[in-house]
Amino acid sequence: MREVKVLDLHGMRLAPSPPPSLRLLTKLISLNLYGCVLKDIAMVAELTRLEILNLEGSEIQELPKEIGQLVYLRLLNLTNCLQLEIIPANVLSSLTNLEELYIGNCNIQWEVGGGKDRASLGELNHLNQLTTLDISIQHASVLPVDMNVFANLQRYNIFIGQMWNGDARETSRTLKLIDSYTNIWSNRGLQLLFPTLEYLSLHHLNFDKGEFDHPHILSPVSNQKVAMPNLEILELSFFIESLDKHPIHFYWQNLRILKVKYSHYSASLFSFSAARSLVKLQYLDIISCFKLREIFAQQEEVAFPNLETLLIKEMNSLRSIWNNQQAPNSFCKLKKIEINFCRALHHVFPIVVAKELRHLQFLKIMRSNNIETIVEKSDSGDAQDEIASTKLGEFASMNMEESIPRNGNKGDAPGGIVFTKLEALFLISLPRLTSFCKGSYNFKFPALQRVHVTECPNMKTFCHGNVITPSLSKVIYKKKFTNSRKDIWDGDLNTTLKTTLLKSHSCDAQDEAPGGNEGNAQSEIAFVKLKELDIYPHVVRMLIL
Repeated sequence: MREVKVLDLHGMRLAPSPPPSLRLLTKLISLNLYGCVLKDIAMVAELTRLEILNLEGSEIQELPKEIGQLVYLRLLNLTNCLQLEIIPANVLSSLTNLEELYIGNCNIQWEVGGGKDRASLGELNHLNQLTTLDISIQHASVLPVDMNVFANLQRYNIFIGQMWNGDARETSRTLKLIDSYTNIWSNRGLQLLFPTLEYLSLHHLNFDKGEFDHPHILSPVSNQKVAMPNLEILELSFFIESLDKHPIHFYWQNLRILKVKYSHYSASLFSFSAARSLVKLQYLDIISCFKLREIFAQQEEVAFPNLETLLIKEMNSLRSIWNNQQAPNSFCKLKKIEINFCRALHHVFPIVVAKELRHLQFLKIMRSNNIETIVEKSDSGDAQDEIASTKLGEFASMNMEESIPRNGNKGDAPGGIVFTKLEALFLISLPRLTSFCKGSYNFKFPALQRVHVTECPNMKTFCHGNVITPSLSKVIYKKKFTNSRKDIWDGDLNTTLKTTLLKSHSCDAQDEAPGGNEGNAQSEIAFVKLKELDIYPHVVRMLIL
């Protein structure tokens, strides 16, 4: 036993301290006490050859000063030691060979400046070998201005503010800041992180506006002195300053994920220069920016060519997501769109954007009281007239594969507007929705497998254009709150949908299956692979026979 070099006591009850025999393991190099029930670990300091000490999740309240004797220690893990509050002064600074230090999700009471009793964060400057730091700091006021140790860090998660306790570590180079009156841009220690920073989260910050030419929150970040060339994830939320007169400008060429929440932006979220810079953006999440009126302004060049996910929620002033002037191939890789609680919005896509969504797979629009159509018809009638003039016989005789343009989604061609990869469409709680599009465009959905229509009382038809359903021949109708099922088919999906919706208005008064042919012979919709259609207050299922 005396020759043991690695010991794992994971999850054992060792209260109040490890057994005395532990001190006999004089050659021990690695000791794992993860999740152990213990309170006094002073004995561990007698294992002078120790290089790895894992105390994650233990119940210690104070790190013994004797731990400073472990001069060969390379890794110290105190993560999730929720009761740990005290680290004696000069303990951390004595561990000069320390390479990895984990103090995340701890409530350590740091000394401000140098102290005799408690450790200060300045002691970390003595750890010249430190390359990995995971730390939670309750308040930025205890952070020294000069944290030179940050310059050597290769991996770090630095969370400043109480909100971050328990947050997952998502990248290897993360800085999160909340509820701080400290200007992080003037903190020289934090500036040392900016060249390597991958994930930045700023939450509920107060900035001293007097330090900059104008109160633009992100202006200091665009300065060359604090450039963040490797930033991939940016979260902005709960900014106290009003930014009504200062639209956001971004200067990070490598940004992949952007989340904006609970902020006071107005006008357009993205200026032309910002859109031009965000060429690698893949994920955009915008929540509760109550004053924001427009997201994507007019673009003269290709914008957001790699954006794949767009989530928009609780935007009561939002009147436009896209305007009618977007450069071709913008947004061409969008796969998922969710719009929720946007009460001032009247439509989702202008026709020029709908033509580019050839990779869209999932579309969900819900709880937006004023949306009347999903696709807004063009202001110019030329393209619309060209599509609408397609004869039904010619259109119906087209092979679906031939009707999809080889060069992409060109909606102004006689083949119509093609959502080539759309598999799921959800339209939920849209009381003013009348149709997918008011224009007489031809729509093709060759991959669509599910359509879910709920609480759309004014939707009388899906659209007013031409579509085909070559494989679809049956709708199974199920009345709400009953087990009765009836087969329904009125020649095409648009007519079936129209008839079912009309009957649903009187279903409470009539106990009969919807029937008849209320449809327009000139209006058909193609859902070549459609498997299921749900309509509430009735459930309608589509089967391919």
